[in-house]
Amino acid sequence: MYHLNSAVVRILSVFLAVGALHADMFYYPSEYTKLENDIYALSVQKSILEKQLADAKKDAAFQKNQYEENIRNLNSRIASLEDKLRETQNALRDERRNHADDNAYNTLKLDEKDRQLKTLRHQSSEAQQKLADAAAAQEKKYLAEIDRLKKELEKNREEHRQQLADLTAEKNQRIAELEAALSEKTRALASCIDLAQQQKQTVSELETQAKELENKLQKEISEGNLRIKRFKDRIVINIDDKILFPSGSAQLRREVKKTLDTVADMLSRNTSSRILVEGHTDNIPIRTPRFPDNWELSSARALSVLRHLLENKTLEAARFGAAGYGEYRPVAPNNSAANRQLNRRVDIILQLADTGAQK
Repeated sequence: MYHLNSAVVRILSVFLAVGALHADMFYYPSEYTKLENDIYALSVQKSILEKQLADAKKDAAFQKNQYEENIRNLNSRIASLEDKLRETQNALRDERRNHADDNAYNTLKLDEKDRQLKTLRHQSSEAQQKLADAAAAQEKKYLAEIDRLKKELEKNREEHRQQLADLTAEKNQRIAELEAALSEKTRALASCIDLAQQQKQTVSELETQAKELENKLQKEISEGNLRIKRFKDRIVINIDDKILFPSGSAQLRREVKKTLDTVADMLSRNTSSRILVEGHTDNIPIRTPRFPDNWELSSARALSVLRHLLENKTLEAARFGAAGYGEYRPVAPNNSAANRQLNRRVDIILQLADTGAQK
């Protein structure tokens, strides 16, 4: 039983060591939920094993008590038999004294009693040996179970160590990826800030140039033939067709060329914008040999304005584009002569270079 108690002490020491190991470990709850669940499951298994061990100890103690009770009973029986033996020996002595003639008979009877006593002693020795063998077998069984549990606990602990190492490596990799992404976002943000500053400067320049253009084209603006519209990222110079072209024609009027030269001079000092020249018509169809529809007319008018602007050799042709939209982009419903007049126009659009020339 001493070996059984030593084994119990050893497995309890193992459990305490496992508990201390878990206490020293460092966990990240947000990252290691699965590991915490595994550790909790291991703790539950530990509690179950500790209960099984306690039950086994109780069972061993109970069996020990039974064995000790059996030994006490046998010892009591042996004592009783020894008392009977003494009584028999006393009776034999009395019998020998009283019956000297029956000495041979008494000798035989005494021999019989001796054989019975030897038999009883042999039976008692066999019972004690059985008890000892049973106790040794039980102790061997418990030691084997304790050894199995120790190996299982060590295996589980090694698995959890590996899981922790894998999670730590994964966490470190994720942190590195996030740091790289953050660095990239920081660079992108800095680029956006620089771009915003550049756009702010460009918008300021556009506003200054729009005011300058308004001052120079005050006559056309006051007569309602030219309008300058400001938007967040562009300026639109809206010129009515009646001062640009004769009706049904794409040939520029001579008197409007000075106005376009003023616009070209302003554009030559603006190098940070892209310029799109758009031609528009009303919804009244045209069908002539030169212009079979409004698509042809609006495109030809946009190109006429574009070619005149590019006569200013300081302008970079790569910054320019032209488009004709016919009657499909009106600024007012085509339900009156005044509104149709507004829709017959050429728009010169100054667009921030990085956002593209879009209305």
